[in-house]
Amino acid sequence: MKKYTSEELSYFSEVGFGDSDRLTKWNKKIEVQILPPFQKADSLEVDKIIDELRPLIGKTDIVWVKEKGNVLINFPRTAEEFNSHITADLHQEPKGYASSNLDLNGNLRKVDIYIIPHLNGKGRWETLRHELCHAVGLMGHSKRRFQQPHLLGITAFNSYDVYETDLDLPSSLPAAERRAIALLYEDSLPPNLARKNFIQVIGEINSIH
Repeated sequence: MKKYTSEELSYFSEVGFGDSDRLTKWNKKIEVQILPPFQKADSLEVDKIIDELRPLIGKTDIVWVKEKGNVLINFPRTAEEFNSHITADLHQEPKGYASSNLDLNGNLRKVDIYIIPHLNGKGRWETLRHELCHAVGLMGHSKRRFQQPHLLGITAFNSYDVYETDLDLPSSLPAAERRAIALLYEDSLPPNLARKNFIQVIGEINSIH
């Protein structure tokens, strides 16, 4: 873990854990499936994201499949359909949503991803990347703002129009998320590791509470 900076470890302490405060990851092949209806541009972008994720997830493999996937990407036709799949109590309207199923050992078994219909352009691709970061196991969010792109940090967009056209949006996974995913899939970090134990191991306790 010495190859990770204190800033990277601090960020991971926020985004690497969800409500359970324990690590979650895959221990089997990740099979990504896009459910119809979807645009050709969506499938091309998912292909690109899979290529970005593959070198980051250690011994775990990730592929695109046409059926029986365990990561299902949905593009609902209407906002009503999108909202019908949201089971969590959220404080604001999300641009995307990921619902995860895992076993008692903290291993991911299935993830359903939903992308809001009226989101287009680079905002759509950023949202896909955001939700796929959750799908591979980064379950949390950061409450901090960053000058550099951090997909799981706070964004400062005031409207969808700005969000969709902003040229500074990342068209690939930002370095922060790449490093966080690589850290998650280090062999020394087992699934179900508690946040408090991770903090104790790395000596990072100041940026969590």
